[in-house]
Amino acid sequence: MTNSILFIGRQEYITQIYIFMHNLEELQELLTSKPLQIVIFPHQRPDADALGSCLGLAAIFQKQGHQVNVISATKFPKFLNWMPNSEKVVIFPDDKQKSRELLAQADLLCCLDFSAPSRMAPLDKEIENLDAKILMIDHH
Repeated sequence: MTNSILFIGRQEYITQIYIFMHNLEELQELLTSKPLQIVIFPHQRPDADALGSCLGLAAIFQKQGHQVNVISATKFPKFLNWMPNSEKVVIFPDDKQKSRELLAQADLLCCLDFSAPSRMAPLDKEIENLDAKILMIDHH
């Protein structure tokens, strides 16, 4: 794995990860240095917590001038369609080509509401050899 990761959450669940950013100051510097291409992921079969977190963080990053996309490894329940911008979420199985193009352009990958890369399968295999930095945030 060539990625560098800032992990916020329960690190004991993460294996084979190389930590690049060790503090929030480095994350702040990355986010304010230039406009970034950012991809945000919820866990598989996202619930309201996961999808809402992704869409909320996407809105914040967009207001800061970043280009942001949310990609989900699986479809989310239709009852979550009320969430603003839920229609813009790229569903990996439905649009693998677009997903791969967005991943190839990404400077930063954000994984929200999970702490093990396997929780985003099959996307976990798609990001293994990318050069983008990875930010994982989990509250569990």
